[in-house]
Amino acid sequence: MPTFTLPQVPASLTGGSVAVVHAPISKTATAHIQAVGEHFTSYLRRRQDNSTESEDYEKHGLPRALARTKLDDKSTTAETLTLDEVTEDLLQLNPAEWKTQDHYRVLGLSELRFRATPAQIKRAHQMRALQFHPDKLAMASDGTRSDGFFKCIQKAHDVLRDPAKRRQYDSVDRAISDDIPKARLSPDQDFFAVYGPVFERESRFSKRQPVPLLGDLDTPRDDMEAFYRFWASFDSWRLFDYLDK
Repeated sequence: MPTFTLPQVPASLTGGSVAVVHAPISKTATAHIQAVGEHFTSYLRRRQDNSTESEDYEKHGLPRALARTKLDDKSTTAETLTLDEVTEDLLQLNPAEWKTQDHYRVLGLSELRFRATPAQIKRAHQMRALQFHPDKLAMASDGTRSDGFFKCIQKAHDVLRDPAKRRQYDSVDRAISDDIPKARLSPDQDFFAVYGPVFERESRFSKRQPVPLLGDLDTPRDDMEAFYRFWASFDSWRLFDYLDK
C-alpha cells in the first residue's frame, strides 16, 4: 500500500482554530463504462487487422458513406457542387508522394481552397471516390485496375477532413502566394485594391474570428480604428511543419 507524507501544520494554526466543513465528500461508487460508437469500432478493427485509419476508412467507412448519400446524377441530398476537371497529370500522381500533391485540386476544390467548408470537402470526396473507385474502373490489359488516383483521393480527404492536419497543410499551401506588395505604390495603383486581398488572404491564419478587413474610403472611422487595433496585435496559428513529417 502506498504511503503519503503530509506537509507540516502551518504555525498560524492553533488549537483554538475552527475547521468548517462546507460539504461532505461523496461516497465512492463503482460504475461500468462501455466504449461505443463508430470511432471505437474503427479502433478495434484497426487493432485486429493491423491496419491504418485510412485503410479502415477505405474498406468500411467509405462504402457506408456512399450508401448513405446514394450519390448519382439524380441525388438531391447534398448541396450542388461543381468540381474541377480531372486532368491527365492528376491521374498520373504517385500515391507514395501524397505529401507534395495539391489536396484541394485532387478533390476538385482548387478554386475554393481554404474557403471550402467541411461539408463541401465531404461532398467532393464522395463524388470523387464514387467516380474513381477501383471497382468502377475498367480493367487494364493485364487484368488489373489502377487505384493510384483513388489512393490520392483518400490521402487528400484524410488531410482536409482533419482540422489539425488541414491547418498544417493550409499553412504551406503553395497555390496561394505569400507575396507582399511594395510599400510605395505607383500612381495608377489603388491602395485598397492592392492591399485588401492581402489582408483577406492572411486573415485565415487568425486565431480570432471574424477578422476585420481593410474596407475602403467609405469605411466608418470606428471600423477603421478597430481594423488597426486588431492587426496591430494579430495572433496567428500558422504552422510550418507539414512537409517535415
